[in-house]
Amino acid sequence: MIVRKKYSLLVLIVLIACDNKPSKKEMNIDAETIVEPVATPYETSYPFDEAMSIEVFSYVNRGLWQDLYNSSQVIEYRPDQVITIGDFQIERKQIIDKIRLTGKEITQLDSLMYRLTCESDDVAFCYEPRHFFLFVNKENESFAGLEICFECISGIATKGFESPQLCDNKNLKIMTFLQSKGINYFGE
Repeated sequence: MIVRKKYSLLVLIVLIACDNKPSKKEMNIDAETIVEPVATPYETSYPFDEAMSIEVFSYVNRGLWQDLYNSSQVIEYRPDQVITIGDFQIERKQIIDKIRLTGKEITQLDSLMYRLTCESDDVAFCYEPRHFFLFVNKENESFAGLEICFECISGIATKGFESPQLCDNKNLKIMTFLQSKGINYFGE
């Protein structure tokens, strides 16, 4: 009986010790660590496989642009100040942050957007995009784009590829990655 109590006590101590792992926050894990590597090598998919760089823009909620034109803060709309890819037009004066991803960063972004799975189908009934991903080829020409609204858990891609399935967990990882690269604006 004493042996059984000692054995039970030992098992209980081991279980408690194993459950006492520090959280990621307590360990101060940076964004590079949060970007989980893909277990097996894979080839990136279109448009990531053709991109020499991806320019990422953050901007004021697109729904507010017309209100800004009506205010005294904004001068006038000028087509030469617009980045156009497919049906998307991003006005340069609305851009808050801009970064350029290359090499390994492109593979990391592809992995976050298209290799991570969502455990639930999160849905929001809004679209207030604040981020655009512009894919640039080796000739330095833009050839594809993806606009994302992290808040509304949705995105729209140019013709030729599908926007990624988004969810809160995946969005948090993508946003953490982007913030580690210099995108600091994620909403009003």
